[in-house]
Amino acid sequence: MTPVEDSETSVDITTHPDLAIALLWPYMAHPDDQVSRERVTAYLWSCIAVDNPGLGLEFSGEMLARLSEAAAVGVGNDLADAGPGGCIAGDNLLHLLELSRIRAGELVLPPVTEAAIDAKVRSRVAGGGTRLSFHITSSLYRHLRDRSGARYRATPETVREHWLKYRRVSHLWAAYLMLIREHDLLASKSPFEFDGRKLGGIAMALREVGVARRLPNGEAVLPESALVILNAPAFTVGLDEVSPYLAEAVASYSPGAK
Repeated sequence: MTPVEDSETSVDITTHPDLAIALLWPYMAHPDDQVSRERVTAYLWSCIAVDNPGLGLEFSGEMLARLSEAAAVGVGNDLADAGPGGCIAGDNLLHLLELSRIRAGELVLPPVTEAAIDAKVRSRVAGGGTRLSFHITSSLYRHLRDRSGARYRATPETVREHWLKYRRVSHLWAAYLMLIREHDLLASKSPFEFDGRKLGGIAMALREVGVARRLPNGEAVLPESALVILNAPAFTVGLDEVSPYLAEAVASYSPGAK
């Protein structure tokens, strides 16, 4: 049993359903770097082979070469290193989908305080695209701490940088966050403990919504190039509540700010 061939546009988790998470993590860590993905895949495959000799995992010559490279450059921390930026991109996607549902009248934005402020907030949501979502995501993360206890560096500009880097796999990171929050899991949980098929199914549901939804400027929330997870199980994603901090974050947004 060997991993499927790396593809820029899709990953098929059918062949190895029980090992799906090991096929998805490399894309989450390195969405646009095939060589780095193949090194991480080789590393993860070797970890699984050691822990589960009965699976009969095989290594091609090319994969052994990537494993040697992985040992030389060190990829053990690639997933952890990608975590902060990936999670920020995932939350930014969720905020964009939330804003699009409010604009469509599918979600109701709760009042803030004064009527004038409420009118301003609704106006900003109506015309707000990624710049607004960067501000909302920044407002959320500046109050959070990473695994080391340090506060996240999450200005709107750094959120933008993470979004540009991970946008193509942001649906995977958003699915990861939804699983963590649904089951009250720790972000430091071992990647192998996640149900890769469920993560892939939720991600594909988010991808379908993201590709169909439009920003105020007409651009799709997610591009067609967003990674496709082939043969993932079908899931319905519940995005039926407005985040409790969203209205206040929008109220503090200055449209002219860079």
